Amino acid sequence: MADLRRNLRASRLLTLTGAGGVGKTRLALQAAAEHVDHVPDGIWLVSLGAVRSPVGVAGAVATALGFSDLDIRPVLDRLTDHLAQRRALLILDNCEHLIEACAELVGRLLPACPELSILATSRHTLDVMGECVFTVPPLPPAEAVELLRDRVVGVGAGHRLHDVDEAQVTRLCTDLDGLPLAIELAASRLRTLSVEQVTARLEDRFALLSTDTETSLPGQRTLRATIDWSYELCTPGERLLWNRLSVFAGGLTLEAAESVCGGDGLSSYEVVDLLDQLVSQSVVLVDEGDRASTACSPTRAASRGASPPTAHPDP
Repeated sequence: MADLRRNLRASRLLTLTGAGGVGKTRLALQAAAEHVDHVPDGIWLVSLGAVRSPVGVAGAVATALGFSDLDIRPVLDRLTDHLAQRRALLILDNCEHLIEACAELVGRLLPACPELSILATSRHTLDVMGECVFTVPPLPPAEAVELLRDRVVGVGAGHRLHDVDEAQVTRLCTDLDGLPLAIELAASRLRTLSVEQVTARLEDRFALLSTDTETSLPGQRTLRATIDWSYELCTPGERLLWNRLSVFAGGLTLEAAESVCGGDGLSSYEVVDLLDQLVSQSVVLVDEGDRASTACSPTRAASRGASPPTAHPDP
């Protein structure tokens, strides 16, 4: 939060990126709440998760701002006029499937509205000049355990963690990769299963980690849907490399990716470019602690095969 506060003050366009289910939306909302004193003219949340057409992006912003349908001027012109003199914050949530349209909107609004700031959440960067990118990491073990305990109490299953060895709880959270969505889904299963049973059943995590909560977006009701969503946004070449990266467990170096994943339709030069694209889409995370070897970690849900495509957990 301290980093986000600094970035919000320093940049007019801040994009929170990260794997699906890592908590970008919740973090953005909390950051906005703590930034409210700096934007006296208001904060607007624009949820784009249900918007399927690029032409609907500007309309979704107009709806969030409460525009009347009686004005016949182009929507972008109306948005620009409305926000031109306002010191405000616009939150564009779930931009990844509408990247070009969101980038166009941002590129139009920011130059014309000098006091406007935009906070975006997306699995893919907007790639707009002046964009500040903040990668939201998975939770470290201690915080993952804290979240699990909080959510288990919330679903009325706090007794499931009584007298459970802390190492077992930590192992479960580690197996869930510290991913808040996965932890939330696992907490709901602890209403009927023990920690040991949930951990053992993670071999089939896509069947286990699901919810029927109607208020959740479709892409957040199952872990499979979250991975499918990211996979479908990739190009055929990116999908092919993602499939091949799934043979790695625990991480890889750039040299290993070129050696193992190159060939049969992918040259080593293409591997570098495609790997860069997977990093920009939060499918692969760069380990900053090993810059010399460019260590990376593929997200754990990762391999898709021939039709019908099947996702596999940890290889």
